[in-house]
Amino acid sequence: MLWDCKAQKVVIMKKIAFSLLIFIGLQAQAQVISDALRWSTITSYSTGRSTALVGTMSNLGGDQFAIFSNPAGLATFRKSHITISPGYINKYTESNFASNKEINSNYRFSMANLGLVSAREQNASKWKTINFSVTYNKLADYNQSYSYSGESKGSITDRWKENAQGLDTMEFNAFEEGLAADAGVLFIIDKNDKSYGTDYDTEPNKSEKLFKSQSINSQGYMGEITLAFAGNLEEKVQIGGSVGIRLLDYSVNKDYVEDASFNSKIINFKRLNFTEYVFTSGAGFNFNLGIIYKPNNSLRISGAFHSPTFWNLTDNYYNDLSYSYADDDNNVFKSAVESPEGIFKYGLKDPMRMNGGIGYILGRRGFISGEVEWTDYRTSTFNLLKNSQNSEDRKTQNVLNNAIRDAYSTSLSYKLGAEMAMGSFRVRGGYVLRQRPYANDDAFDYAFAGGLGLNSERIFFDIGFLRFKESSGYVPYLVGNPDIHPIQLIKNKIWTTQLNFTLGFRI
Repeated sequence: MLWDCKAQKVVIMKKIAFSLLIFIGLQAQAQVISDALRWSTITSYSTGRSTALVGTMSNLGGDQFAIFSNPAGLATFRKSHITISPGYINKYTESNFASNKEINSNYRFSMANLGLVSAREQNASKWKTINFSVTYNKLADYNQSYSYSGESKGSITDRWKENAQGLDTMEFNAFEEGLAADAGVLFIIDKNDKSYGTDYDTEPNKSEKLFKSQSINSQGYMGEITLAFAGNLEEKVQIGGSVGIRLLDYSVNKDYVEDASFNSKIINFKRLNFTEYVFTSGAGFNFNLGIIYKPNNSLRISGAFHSPTFWNLTDNYYNDLSYSYADDDNNVFKSAVESPEGIFKYGLKDPMRMNGGIGYILGRRGFISGEVEWTDYRTSTFNLLKNSQNSEDRKTQNVLNNAIRDAYSTSLSYKLGAEMAMGSFRVRGGYVLRQRPYANDDAFDYAFAGGLGLNSERIFFDIGFLRFKESSGYVPYLVGNPDIHPIQLIKNKIWTTQLNFTLGFRI
């Protein structure tokens, strides 16, 4: 049975005021603003050369990821190219909750880049080259596993009780409080005022710390197929444009547990296990424009505009809940229930971005290149009305888009890369500072990179290594009044290691 979530969405309406990125749990029932950020953030460089140079080739060209950054760089190719770039990525996550630390690692091999460049020299024309390319670049990797555990006050049942107050059971969200009622977590206290209770929200239980644990496992990727054209005008100006077809595949499984066996003072409540499954897929399109100006043989100045990506997305999801409790005679009862299968189709427009850079070629010895990229994450907007004119969808859309404007900000990334040439051998390195895209947070995350290359007339081989560190926060569930029911904040430190290899052929 498919369940139309248009009438069942739960909207997270409360802003969390701290500088860490908050990934909210319980998102199967609705789109949340962290989705908009996740689908808008490019975290990978696809070729070995671009990885080692942290993507600073946009003003120099000659690399297939550079075509994605600035399509004008396509005009620098003098010969046709075919490249293949397998990649490896590892995410090492340290999670801290209730004075406990847990460490998880997740790695994956995948295809980071495939591409073809068709280069044609026009010796009798002012346009010295007119080139075409079709490339695939992996832009983000969503494979990650982490877990946490510890004792704290509060329970996810506090949320379900708050959601249920004043509603008839037929009005319950089938993916949260509806499940809780079916499993016996929620029970009626007063039919007249439609008030409900839980085993945990009684004394002495709610004054005691309850053991909690959760494992979060996500998989997926974001990639783009780019079709680009570019021309080289009299060896002075290179102009290019591209159309991108962006692809998204993402799934996450969240297994949340509350267990009272660690605290003998808690009565009636025994154990709760709530599991969420979310699958998101879709495609979008965008276009890019770029220019590179060559004042002399050594200096390159570039600029590029990336339009928003216009996404069509589909969420599929369902939840499971099992619960055990004891009566006053210590008789234990167990139940297990499943939600319907939910499906929701919607649109998303992510932010436009712009970049500019300067590169200086050191003759045959190599080059140094710098780039600045600007993105306004406040301009992401959900469109929940693509397949609906439901008034609740309209309200949800307005709440989400207003929350995006409040929670996010503009972001600058500063990149610096250099390459040294010694005959056919290349040594590369790079460093990037990326401003966090959250309101009231001007801090930067950073990455450093390095790599090697071998270059012959027909074949070249590149390897690039990048290490990126970031901090984030995760909240498994939210309650309406954190002064009464404390927020459960898990602080994550994430180290991402990316290794890409490129084998290229000039044809």
